Formats: sequence, structure tokens, C-alpha cells
Amino acid sequence: MEDTDYGQSAIMAFELMKNDGIPAREAWQIAVEKIFEGRPSSIAKGCPRNVFLYLVGANCKNGKNASYAREALNILDNMDEIEEAEINNMSPREFWIVKMNKGKNYNNQIDVVFALRSKGYI
Repeated sequence: MEDTDYGQSAIMAFELMKNDGIPAREAWQIAVEKIFEGRPSSIAKGCPRNVFLYLVGANCKNGKNASYAREALNILDNMDEIEEAEINNMSPREFWIVKMNKGKNYNNQIDVVFALRSKGYI
């Protein structure tokens, strides 16, 4: 699995919450401002933020991004060893298209799922 900027943001934000007691939304904002410095549209992007907030229990909204996160985790949690090896060589975008069968534009939701799962945070 590749490391992505939104994945790095998710890990940094989770660690700010865990280690420094910073609330989830604030931790996410700090992380994306650092990683995406000077790129306001990337900082403001809602899909990866909403997945992060859902996964850490800070967003009770049951919207489409929460649904995507649940679907991805269900797939990941029910893989056999062969599928797991295959997915370890996939980008989050490839997982979105191949495993989740999504034709919609990809908005970095799976970057967050992969990153937090890779660290054992979810």
C-alpha cells in the first residue's frame, strides 16, 4: 500500500489526538495545514476529512463517506491471504475501482482507511 498525503494527514491527526489530546477536527486541520501547506483546496477537501472523523468516532453523520469507509473496512476485514497480498500492492485509488467497484471520481477516502489501518489505529 502506498503512502499518500491524506494518509499521512490521517496518521498525524490521529497521533495528535492520542498523544496531545487535541480534538479530532482540530487535529485534522493541523495535520492537513502542515502537509498541504500553501494548497488551500487540498486543505479544505471534505471527503478524506469526513472519513477520518467518522473512523475516529468524531462524526456521527451517516453520509456517503462513512458508508465508503464501512464498505472498505468490510472488504479488508474479510480478505483471504491471497487477496491481502494483492491489496498490499494496490493504491487506494485502485482499491476504490477494483475492489469497491466505484465508478465515481475518487476523493481520497481510502487513503485515510489504508493509513489508519496500516498503523493499527482502526
